[in-house]
Amino acid sequence: MRSTVIIEHKGNVYRATVSGKFGGGYSNGAAGETPEQAAAIAAREMVKYVQSNPEGGSLIAPPEVLALVPEHLREIDGGASGRREKWIQVRVSADEADNIAACAVSAGKSVSEYVRDRALRRR
Repeated sequence: MRSTVIIEHKGNVYRATVSGKFGGGYSNGAAGETPEQAAAIAAREMVKYVQSNPEGGSLIAPPEVLALVPEHLREIDGGASGRREKWIQVRVSADEADNIAACAVSAGKSVSEYVRDRALRRR
């Protein structure tokens, strides 16, 4: 099942509803008071819940929020290619994480794609 991230504008706050592949997620979570805050939450949740789903997923949000989310994070196609992937966890400082995320966005890739490509280039 595809994952979804839904951002709604209720009154003067934004709320998020997220569903993952295996029933994970939450309903009506706080997503900030401004479109910028809501876009940051939406992008984070797309990475957290949708990128890891082989079937992909979608972001549904008001136009003012959608315009602030990077295009490659609005709709993510499934990556079920039959290829087995190995995952590692690396601890980095907050500054290093920000730098990696900025480089990935400027390259038009997800953070995991950017890190994987960098690792493959060093072999």
